[in-house]
Amino acid sequence: LKMDGEDNHRITFTAPADTLIISGEYQGAYKRSPQFFIYLHSLGTVKCVANRLKEDSFYEQIPTTRDKLYTLDIKAVGYWVININCPIPESAKTLPLHIIGENNCISDFFILTEGKKIISIQNFSTEEIIVNLKNSRGKIFAYLLNEVGPVDNRITVPNNCLRICNFEIKTSGKWRVAIDNA
Repeated sequence: LKMDGEDNHRITFTAPADTLIISGEYQGAYKRSPQFFIYLHSLGTVKCVANRLKEDSFYEQIPTTRDKLYTLDIKAVGYWVININCPIPESAKTLPLHIIGENNCISDFFILTEGKKIISIQNFSTEEIIVNLKNSRGKIFAYLLNEVGPVDNRITVPNNCLRICNFEIKTSGKWRVAIDNA
């Protein structure tokens, strides 16, 4: 959803679970005192997404927990442009997920639901293995393992919101990674 406008405005929309990205630009006010505030309302909570007193761009990534109704309350003096995105790849797989490979790999996207997860990591070579969990925007949010040699580890990871993720595996050898609900 992309929109532009001037002065105050209110938008109500439903967003799928995972990540809500609100970005845009405040373009200022002609012969008026510039002010630009965006508040996101959901389930009785309010989050300030942008607070600008001069021309500037903004970007806010907000994790969501389920499909829910949002209201974006724009308080502005001047012109603005807003983009609202929910990046969820259609190819995202559900748990359990088992991946077997060799050498470096970025896994396909998968859906990480709320609650504890058990991640099993096996390295069958004597080489170093690094395994990270990345969100749908490519940012690492969990450093899972960095060890040398044969490895057979089980890691419990808490997760407080629905996410679209993938594994980043760095090694030169054969490995296996699996994830399931605890």
